[in-house]
Amino acid sequence: MDREKKQQVVTELQAKLGQAKGAVLADFRGLSVKESTELRRRLREQGAEFHVVKNRLLRRAAEAVGVTGLDPFLEGPTAIALTLQDPAVLAKVINQFARDHKNFTLKAGVLDRRTITSEQVVRLAELPPREVLVGRLLGQMQAPLVGLVSVLQGTIGQFVRTLEAIRRQREEQGQPAPATAEA
Repeated sequence: MDREKKQQVVTELQAKLGQAKGAVLADFRGLSVKESTELRRRLREQGAEFHVVKNRLLRRAAEAVGVTGLDPFLEGPTAIALTLQDPAVLAKVINQFARDHKNFTLKAGVLDRRTITSEQVVRLAELPPREVLVGRLLGQMQAPLVGLVSVLQGTIGQFVRTLEAIRRQREEQGQPAPATAEA
């Protein structure tokens, strides 16, 4: 690869890393062309890309956009999956593929321009979908209000039942019911 072509690859990687919400680095040794094509298809369905890159060029692109901490993971063959959408979805697809194909191993990830370990990528993949997390958060925020309403309803209900008991007791004793204010 000549110098101009290398610079073009670095520039493209810079643009993609700079815009990406998440990325995962993997060692793809031992994957067949069919398996690699299957992974690319799965990722494309989720709005992600998969590229085999030279470590030196990826290192330059990462440094240019402010991603630090990748150097220890840039050993041996490296592929990078990038997404402009939800990084948890990317992590789920890559993690599932790694479980199904033992010769495909996760190296690291990039989340908000910070390097994360392969274990953290797996934990990200195991998170429930975003909609479920938002629902849980709303439920937690709503719980104190529901509790307050229940307490207030109970107190008001008890007050009304007490007044009703007093009214019945007075009627049974032959006393007139208390006068109600009329508008």
